[in-house]
Formats: sequence, structure tokens, C-alpha cells
Amino acid sequence: MRYSIIILILILQACSNADAYTKKHFFDFEAYIDAEVDRLMDQQIRLHKHCEFNGTVEDTIITATDWNKELRPFRIDINKPAWVAHVKIDTNAVSFAEYAIEYTFDSEKIPYRKAVIIYEDAEMSKVLEVLIVYRSDNYLYKAERELIYNSKDGYQINGVQDVKVLEDANYLIEAKFIH
Repeated sequence: MRYSIIILILILQACSNADAYTKKHFFDFEAYIDAEVDRLMDQQIRLHKHCEFNGTVEDTIITATDWNKELRPFRIDINKPAWVAHVKIDTNAVSFAEYAIEYTFDSEKIPYRKAVIIYEDAEMSKVLEVLIVYRSDNYLYKAERELIYNSKDGYQINGVQDVKVLEDANYLIEAKFIH
């Protein structure tokens, strides 16, 4: 009986720790992208995609868009408990009607340098644009990416990869919504 109570306490403690991990301190990118995927599928938005890779250019029109795949790079999680102390938040007016929340990260262990959410209104009820700056490097590899998602127009990913034993890779992906 005594061991049963101890086991029950341990189980309850584990459940409360799981709740602490799932708490969102900051913007929930994954939930936002899930909602955007649903919206884009419902509206049957097509995509004009322009890709450049080390000087090679390709343009495509995608009619049956897999939005989960297309928006996967924007599914980031800045709500990891170990990162909370390394996030600085700033809120400011971008224009008369637009407001932004900017998250900056001060630890080299976090691959993101900045994430900005621009809202269409002062109530911050509708996201207009998301900007994510990613940087990761070690002695063999360096990567930088800037990702911009605009809920009205599309998205852009601009990046550079430098692997010590390979040629640098420069790429740009511009995807415009076709309504």
C-alpha cells in the first residue's frame, strides 16, 4: 500500500511536469502554421514558386499544393523550457496600423537569432507577417537563413550554407500565392 501511494505521487508529478513543458510562453508558430495550412487548403490557393540555387533558376506553378510541406520551415518551437531565459521580447509599432513583437535569442545554443511577428492591428488579433532569422555554425558547417511568411502574399527563404569541404550553397525561394 505504501509503495502504491509513492508510485501514484510520482505519476502525478510526471504529469504536472508534462504540463509545464507544453505551456507556451511565447508565440506558438506551430499552431499558427497549422491554421494557415487549413486556410490555404480551404481557399484552394495555388503557388508560383521561383527557386534559385547557386545561379540556377527554376520557376513553377503548383496547383495541388502540399501546404504542410511548403510551410514546414516556418514550424519552429521557441517555447522550449531551456530557452525561456535566453529570449528577449520587444513590442513596437511598425506603422500606424501594424504592430510587431520581436523575439531575440542571446544563446549560441539556440539556432534562431530573431523571430518577428507583425500584426495587422493594434489588438494583435491577426498576423500579417512572420520573419525568422536562423544561424547555426560549428567548425565544419555554417548555415544562415532568413524566412519571411506573409499571410496575404506568400513566402521567401533566403539562405547560405558553407560546409568546409564543399562549395558554398546560396539559395533563394520565392513563393507567391495565386488566388
